Amino acid sequence: MTLRRVLSTTALVSLLGATTAQADLTGTDVWADWQAYMRGFGYEMSGTETEAGDTLTVSDVAMTFDLPEDAGTFAMTLGTLGFTTNADGSVRVELPAEMPIKFDVIGDAGERIQGTLLYQQTAPDMVVTGDPDDQTYTYNAQSVGMTLSDITVDGADLPEDFMAVDISMTDVANVTSMKIGEMRDYAQTMTVSELRYDISFDVPEPDAGKGTIQGALTNLDVSGTGTFPLTTEGFAQGDMNALLDAGLRAAGAFTTGGGSTSVMAETPDGPFQMTTASQSGAFNMKMDSDGLVYDIANSGVQFDVQVAQFPFPVSVNMAEYGGKLVMPLTAGDDPQDFGLGISLKDFTISDVIWNLFDPAVQLPRDPATLILDISGLSKLSLDLLDPDNAEALEQGNGVGEVNAINIDALQLRAAGAEVTGSGAFTLDNEDLATFGGMPRPEGSADVRVSGANKLIDTLVTMGLLPEEQAMGARMMMGLFGVPQGDDVLTSKIEVTPEGQVLANGQRIR
Repeated sequence: MTLRRVLSTTALVSLLGATTAQADLTGTDVWADWQAYMRGFGYEMSGTETEAGDTLTVSDVAMTFDLPEDAGTFAMTLGTLGFTTNADGSVRVELPAEMPIKFDVIGDAGERIQGTLLYQQTAPDMVVTGDPDDQTYTYNAQSVGMTLSDITVDGADLPEDFMAVDISMTDVANVTSMKIGEMRDYAQTMTVSELRYDISFDVPEPDAGKGTIQGALTNLDVSGTGTFPLTTEGFAQGDMNALLDAGLRAAGAFTTGGGSTSVMAETPDGPFQMTTASQSGAFNMKMDSDGLVYDIANSGVQFDVQVAQFPFPVSVNMAEYGGKLVMPLTAGDDPQDFGLGISLKDFTISDVIWNLFDPAVQLPRDPATLILDISGLSKLSLDLLDPDNAEALEQGNGVGEVNAINIDALQLRAAGAEVTGSGAFTLDNEDLATFGGMPRPEGSADVRVSGANKLIDTLVTMGLLPEEQAMGARMMMGLFGVPQGDDVLTSKIEVTPEGQVLANGQRIR
């Protein structure tokens, strides 16, 4: 599914699932904007209109979308919609309790996959306010869900237990606004009391396997904004780069009060079981012509897994888990920001794992931490989302260059030892001779190491580290480090404009 179709379909569901100053608005205005919006994203939309008094009834409402490269179609049947114009200038939209979503796609092996997802809602209530160019939808429902109704492959019905999908949300409240000017501006907020999912499968031979995936998220809070061209006419399907150039931008965020997942499966290699849980979670994303940003964070994370090849379960706990990605998407002559980060705070594993290599409990089992936060500047020579560049990107040649790297944070703490550091380097991409084909760096990094000697001694005593390797490690620490106290070393590594490498002022290259 293309990102463009995800955005448009999500927005439609938002409309099906938003109050501003009162103004004249009619049911005809609302229905006309629905059609313009979906057609602007490349959907075909149809329906039979009947007017009676203040109500516009549209029956047999359907919309379809042709997938790129003749990969199939996506269709949604909305049934009968009612748009009633109220005396206060608002419009009440009557929605059906069930709407089938049909898919007809070509799989990776050329097989034709057809099926139906049922979009269901209980006690839906929608009111639209504003004016034709500035509409706000207020939607509430006791529950909203989606189930897999049927699926066939090359015309053959699959067994009932081949796959089952049941996704549901309770206490859904959504406010969505649409403003039309030279572009269409979109803003949404949504809260959900609980989201549950229950997926099961039973694959026959030769790829035999069966299992279930069950889970829930509580207290979801979702928000999103976007700006889209009024129409995608003139844009090639899948060319997100052209849409970005035209002003497309989107941002979204959600938080949860916690969640859990349980996976159980029977595979040819044996049984598999996994459970995860978290106390809270957050996700943020942004995409525009400046680039793409992802940021994820979870707290109170617990992970347990049992596989047939391992005699006992593996348990992992983390006080906090996070990750981020910042990357440019479009080519240009000026450097653009990039970034990559990972954070595993107070990471612990079960004693049964420790006992495999430390049965005498000689190593400290305090919670471990890994934090790495890198940022920098880079130039792209190709637009990453241009379909014409797909082959060049797969080969990985001539994509761009890195101009600067910053180590904003580095912390590794485990088994009684800790390494911290920071640094910044610029890269001269015109000088590939000084460092043997690599761009010449210039800058410095500061590193602090504590508890390393004690850890080395313990590993030697345990027989996990040969004495000659331990001696080599100590020699390296003596070469690069300056003692600062009891088992503490610091080091400043510099690369000069002439290509010299210094450790604490002493030249080592």
